[in-house]
Amino acid sequence: MLKFDDNSNESYDCFKSDLLILESEIKYNLDRNLPFVIMGDWNADLSREKRFDKLFKEFILKKNLQISDFLDSKYTGFTYRNGSYRATLDHIVWSQSESSFEILDSSIENIAENLSDHLPVTVRIKINSKLEEKELEHNFYHRVNWESKEFIQFFNQFSDQYFEDFNRILENETT
Repeated sequence: MLKFDDNSNESYDCFKSDLLILESEIKYNLDRNLPFVIMGDWNADLSREKRFDKLFKEFILKKNLQISDFLDSKYTGFTYRNGSYRATLDHIVWSQSESSFEILDSSIENIAENLSDHLPVTVRIKINSKLEEKELEHNFYHRVNWESKEFIQFFNQFSDQYFEDFNRILENETT
C-alpha cells in the first residue's frame, strides 16, 4: 500500500519516493525483458484530479503501463467506499511490452462477505512462458507460523536483543 494523502508535504514526498522505487523495479524487469504485475492499494484514482492521482497518471503513462481499471468486467466502478464516497484506489498494473503472459479479465468483487472498506480486485492471467527455467528469477518468501511456541520464543529473544542494541546506538548518538 502506498501512502495515503493527508495533505502534508511528508505524505506527498513519501508517495513520490514510493513511485521512484517502483520505477526502479520496473526498469530492472524491462531491462531484462522480464514480465511483471504490480497490484495493490495505490491510494490514487485515475478519474480524479487530486495531487496523488496526477502523480499516478504520470507514472502509468511514463512507464507505458496497462491498468486493470479498464478491464473491470463487472463494471463495479470503485474499490474504496466510505459512506457514500466512492473511489478506485486499488489497481493492477503491468507492462504493455510483449511479455509471456496475457491479462484475460479483471474484475472488482463487490461481495457481501467482504468486511474491508476496499473491494478486492481480481485478474485472470494466461501464461505463455517461453522463458527457460534458468532465466527466471525466483523469490521465496516464508510465511511465519505464529502458533509455534518455539518460533514466538525465538522471535521475542531476537526482538529483545535487537531493540537493546538499537537503544544503545541511539543513546551513543545522543551523547
